[in-house]
Amino acid sequence: MEKNQRIELNTALCPLIVPDTYSCFNFDAFYSGDDEEDVFCDVDINQEELVSALIDEARKIWSGDDIDHALKPLGLRFVGCGTFHSPKEYNFRTDDIDLYFETTDEYSDEKFFDALRSFKEDKSVVRYLERNYKSCSGFWSFTPDSIDGIIIKLKEDPDHVQSIAAAIMAALVFDLGVKEVDDEFLNWYYEEVVSNCYPIEFNKYVNDDLIDLYNDDVLVDEVWNALSFRSNLSKAERWKPDESGCHDNFPNNDAANMIMWAQRKGYSAQDLIRMAKEAS
Repeated sequence: MEKNQRIELNTALCPLIVPDTYSCFNFDAFYSGDDEEDVFCDVDINQEELVSALIDEARKIWSGDDIDHALKPLGLRFVGCGTFHSPKEYNFRTDDIDLYFETTDEYSDEKFFDALRSFKEDKSVVRYLERNYKSCSGFWSFTPDSIDGIIIKLKEDPDHVQSIAAAIMAALVFDLGVKEVDDEFLNWYYEEVVSNCYPIEFNKYVNDDLIDLYNDDVLVDEVWNALSFRSNLSKAERWKPDESGCHDNFPNNDAANMIMWAQRKGYSAQDLIRMAKEAS
């Protein structure tokens, strides 16, 4: 590679985040079950907003100072995200986001390979490469599963994207202790995508003023904290939209439980706000 060379990868090659929108992390958002029966829920998803949020979060995480520090010994830097891609069929691929990197002014092949060699004895790096890139029954890998293998391949083919991606992930494991998908991304995904998750059919059953309260993060937290609903909602009380639809909690988070409880009791958003003030 040369100085200031652009490198085009994606989140499938560099799985620090996994922006799946099909039957993966957000699967629980569309499914609810209990000991007696399993129920699937019909949910509308604003795909455009969901994709935009995923790209923004990917950019935020990859642009972090910790990532910049980890990539610096390789002479690489992250420069941005591109397009979100969904395959026509999910048999062999999943959703991914384009990731763009560049070699820096300080880049040289010698420094790049020296940095890789410094990762060689790290047990976490060795374990990560073997676990993710070693061929096995049912999996034919196109990526070297060792530091030596990455170096050999890149000397043969400096633009081999799988090896460049593996070198990047090795650097993140070495410097940041990355094991699997980034915890910050998973926390965001569960809180913002799974729980709130753009399953906006929630408003099919809930009055607009309660929806507005639910979407006001600061106010709904204040009301929740004042009323301490967590201790007052038994499983028997949890809201059910109808006999055949979703049951238990949906979306499954504290604020939604409070809003659903208010809807079932016939309370308005103003009623909740008044009750919160009285409780404070």
